[in-house]
Amino acid sequence: MFGNKPDTPEHIDERVRAALDELELKYELDDDGDFRFIFDLEEGRSQVGFIRSRTYDFAGVEIREVYSAGLRSKGNFDPRTTNILLEQNMQVKIGSWGVMKQSDEQHVAIFTAKVSADLTGPELIAVILAVLKTADGMEERLDGRDEF
Repeated sequence: MFGNKPDTPEHIDERVRAALDELELKYELDDDGDFRFIFDLEEGRSQVGFIRSRTYDFAGVEIREVYSAGLRSKGNFDPRTTNILLEQNMQVKIGSWGVMKQSDEQHVAIFTAKVSADLTGPELIAVILAVLKTADGMEERLDGRDEF
């Protein structure tokens, strides 16, 4: 399932591919050209993460998103969960929680770090691990499962 694909569309950011290949990380590419990977974490848990190929310019700096889902809710998240996510936003050094509405009945809390598009392999792995561990930690804390 996971493996580095040699034939890719033009919208794949080759800098990400090079960094992940340097780190010898297995990944797959989705239809948008984003990189998807799974990490085995501590105590038998795993977490899915993504790196967007598409970048954005902010104040002359090219940035990209590294993200991972942490929670799913039928309908809106309850106020307690929302407050816990917001409180963690104040504690983390990089990244923040946001909520994506997939449908009227489905919402997903996603932890996202917006970083320089030119990160090296070692810098990128540090961001990846921070994002995945934060998302998985919240999933374990509030949901108790290992869905993502």
